[in-house]
Amino acid sequence: MNALTKAVSGVFLAVSLCAPIAAQATQAETVQGAYTQLGERLDWQALRLNLAGTPICAIRTEAKTRSGGVTARGETVAFLTLETGDERPVFSYLPGARVAAGDTGARLIIDGEVEVHLVGAGDALYAHPDDDAALYQAFRKGRSAVIEATLPRIGEIRDEVSLMGVVATSAIMSREGC
Repeated sequence: MNALTKAVSGVFLAVSLCAPIAAQATQAETVQGAYTQLGERLDWQALRLNLAGTPICAIRTEAKTRSGGVTARGETVAFLTLETGDERPVFSYLPGARVAAGDTGARLIIDGEVEVHLVGAGDALYAHPDDDAALYQAFRKGRSAVIEATLPRIGEIRDEVSLMGVVATSAIMSREGC
């Protein structure tokens, strides 16, 4: 066998050995990824999820900087979620660990100016529904948001998310019928 034949055979062997693994990974993504990505602009992604025939759309971003219990926490993600018929998105933040229920002093600060208190439930922090409309407008105008909270078994955290791309990904949601 010449060198080219050996190289081609090696590639086919590697592909045939990896194909079952790749198929399993694809199946896992399909099962876990029950959403459709609608688009991405700057730091945010637009998504659509169908729950019991009800389309739910959201834009999301991951924290750019994190402090406090970083190695003990999982993925840290901010969401603005919009259910069909809603006029304003609902803000939520997943700090990557369980949060204490209710008002624990957690807060969201946009550009050092707008401050909103967050309440905990399960593994997420939420803005009060009365704050969602003003919060959404501040997200559209702002550059960054800081989330400060005290998490059980973790302690104090301070995470920052970029707001660059909120307007563009919101437009994607609108174009897609969200």
